[in-house]
Amino acid sequence: MSTQKSYISTDIDFDREGKQIGRLRLPYSRNTSGWGIIPIPIAVVRNGSGPTVLLTAGNHGDEYEGQITLNTLIRTLEPRHIKGRVIILPAMNYPAAMAGRRVSPFDGVNLNRAFPGDPDGTPSQQIAHYVASVLVPMADAIMDLHSGGYSMRMLPTAIIYRPSTPELLERVIGAAHAWGCPLGILFDDLGERRTFDAICRDAGMLKLGTELAGGGAVSVEALAFAETGIWNLLKYFGVLVASPPAPRHPCPRSGPMRLTEITGPEAYVYATGHAIFEPAFGLGDEVAAGQVAGWQHYLDEIERDPVPLHFHKGGLVACTRGPGRIEPGDLAALVVTDTTG
Repeated sequence: MSTQKSYISTDIDFDREGKQIGRLRLPYSRNTSGWGIIPIPIAVVRNGSGPTVLLTAGNHGDEYEGQITLNTLIRTLEPRHIKGRVIILPAMNYPAAMAGRRVSPFDGVNLNRAFPGDPDGTPSQQIAHYVASVLVPMADAIMDLHSGGYSMRMLPTAIIYRPSTPELLERVIGAAHAWGCPLGILFDDLGERRTFDAICRDAGMLKLGTELAGGGAVSVEALAFAETGIWNLLKYFGVLVASPPAPRHPCPRSGPMRLTEITGPEAYVYATGHAIFEPAFGLGDEVAAGQVAGWQHYLDEIERDPVPLHFHKGGLVACTRGPGRIEPGDLAALVVTDTTG
C-alpha cells in the first residue's frame, strides 16, 4: 500500500466524544465544478474507551438493504448505547450508490476490486485507499454489508472470508452466529487480493460480511435480519452496553446457522451464450453433481433446442442469476457445501 497521505479530508473528529454526522471530502475536478468534491456520508458515535467498530455498506451501489440498515442505525445509535466508538459509512462508494449501480459512474471501477487503493488514482481507488489506510487501522472489528445486487439473488447469508489463523476463524464464525442469518458461507474468493475482505484478512482484522437478497430490489426479510443482526454484532464486538431498540421489522425465526463453504471453481455455474436462462431449481434447493441447472433459450434461433447447463457438484444453491437475460460468463448459480470450518 502507498505510504502517501490521502487527499480525502473530513470535518469529523474521530477522537471527539458524542455523535457526529458529516462527510468525507474527495477532491474531484469536473466540467461543472473545477474545484469540486465528492461528498461521502460518514457518522461517528463515541463514548469513552472501548473497541472501535467500522460498519460499511454501499461498497456496491445496487445493494440496498445494508445502506438502509446503516442509514437507520445512524439516526438510532446514541453515545449512551455504547462504550467505545462506532464508525459508519452507509454509502462507501457514494457515486455508485447515488446511481444505483454496482460500479462507479465516475470511473467504471468496482470498488471491491480496487483495494488497497491508490491516493493518486481514480475516485474509487482513492476511496479504497482512504478506507484501507485511515479507517481500517482504527478498527478492532469490521462489518461490510452486501446484497446480491442487480445481477444476483442470494439467500440471506453471513459471508466469512477465511482468515489467516484458526483463532481468528473461530471469532469470525462466532460473529456469524451472532449475526443471526440462517446460512454462513466460508470462502477465499479464489485467492482474490483486491477486495475489502482480502486487505482485512492480510491485516489480521476481525471482519464479517453479508449477502442479503439482491435482484435490484429491497427484501423486507433481509432487512429484518440486517437490522436485528447489526445490534447483535455490536454486542458481540464488545461495544454495545445498552439494550437495542425494538426492531422495525420482526426478525424471522431462523434456527442455528448452517455453516457452508465455497470449495472452488467447481461450485459455480456460468452461462455460455447470449440467451434467456430458464432455471431448473429454486434458490435454497439441494442439487446433485451432473443435475441440469437450467436451459439457455435462443430467441434469435427459434429452430435451435435450448442448451442445458449442469451443476458440477452437489450441495445447496445459495445464489442464482437475477435477470432472465444472460451472456457468456454470467453467473447462473452457486452451490455451497456443509463444513465445520
